[in-house]
Amino acid sequence: MSSRFLYIEADTFIHRLHPNTKLLLLVLIFAAVLAFNHPAHEAGFLVLSLVLLAAAGAMGNLLRSWRFFTGILVISALLWVLFVKGIANPTIVWRMKPFLVERGSSEYDMVIIILMTGMLVLAIALLSLVQLVIRDVHKTTGRPGWYVALALMVLAGLALLWKSSGLVPRAWQWYTLLGIYFILATLVALARMKSSYALATWLALVFATVAMYYAVDGFLVHLHLPGPMFRWGPQIEISREALLYGPAMGLRIVAFLSFGLLFISTTSPEQLTQGLRAMGMPITPSVALSLAFRLVPTFAQTARTVIDAQRSRGLDLDCGGPVGRLRRTMPVIVPTLAYALRSADDLTRALETRGLGSGAARTEYRKLPSGVADGVSVAIVLVFTAACVVSRVWLDFGELLPRL
Repeated sequence: MSSRFLYIEADTFIHRLHPNTKLLLLVLIFAAVLAFNHPAHEAGFLVLSLVLLAAAGAMGNLLRSWRFFTGILVISALLWVLFVKGIANPTIVWRMKPFLVERGSSEYDMVIIILMTGMLVLAIALLSLVQLVIRDVHKTTGRPGWYVALALMVLAGLALLWKSSGLVPRAWQWYTLLGIYFILATLVALARMKSSYALATWLALVFATVAMYYAVDGFLVHLHLPGPMFRWGPQIEISREALLYGPAMGLRIVAFLSFGLLFISTTSPEQLTQGLRAMGMPITPSVALSLAFRLVPTFAQTARTVIDAQRSRGLDLDCGGPVGRLRRTMPVIVPTLAYALRSADDLTRALETRGLGSGAARTEYRKLPSGVADGVSVAIVLVFTAACVVSRVWLDFGELLPRL
């Protein structure tokens, strides 16, 4: 079982750099990425990271994690678009205003009923999301029916959010429609959890959960307002600046992760320890930081091995409901934790026998040299980062909003 996991043995220019040089370059490039907040510039940094990953022969690590990177990009972009605040003089491209509801009316009673129903359905949906996100999303297939279901669920969610009260003439009718949509989406998730409709259902639940959040928020707000009438529902404004700022933040996070992946792929745990020791870091924290890169992927591989072993013994981890599946994961969790504890104990004994923490002067068996290539690389990246910061601070270049 390999403990290096993401580290790739190669003889590229990046691999030959000193570990401390790579650490310094990583910090400098992070500062350069942080200097801009325009999506075009952040996309340029992402492309640069992909080029460097390809040059280092580490694209395989990226391809293994493409679902994670894509999810981070999409979720970060959507969250920033919906919730970015404090934009001076925004250019509004879409606005949804709340309803006016009278206390004691039939609309008011319907709102309360929908809220109570929505809370119950939301609790059921939470259990469904555990299955969808952890196990079922990656099992979606490419049959034509899946694409049809995906398109219909996305269009229905967009129609509910985009048209708002204009979709139906009365407020209570719109909330009734929203409640039906939420209940049906949850029922589909519970009934077809193993089917190719899992991803489409998950998207539907996302739309419904956002809508229910705003509904609860409106209910809490109206409790503190006097008078027979109160404003109910969300007031959402999406500006042109937010539509650009959201993808910029998503691209920035993915660029950070890509450059970090490049560092891990080209620096072995042993090299990292030697580099930290060369900087004067004590042996104990340097070894602990190095072991973090080594042991986490080892435990992940152990978990996969235990799962395969238990399945060969007849354990079915895919059947049943959420509670049954959680119960059947115990034969996987217990051996994995036992292995982790045993490995930690063995590692502690091994380190103690090698004198870790004894306080005696230590000698290095191998010292990594630094050459001309390290100095040239640091100089180039330092000038590049300084140019990025100066162009942003003094020239407002690559500035979509006056913030980081």
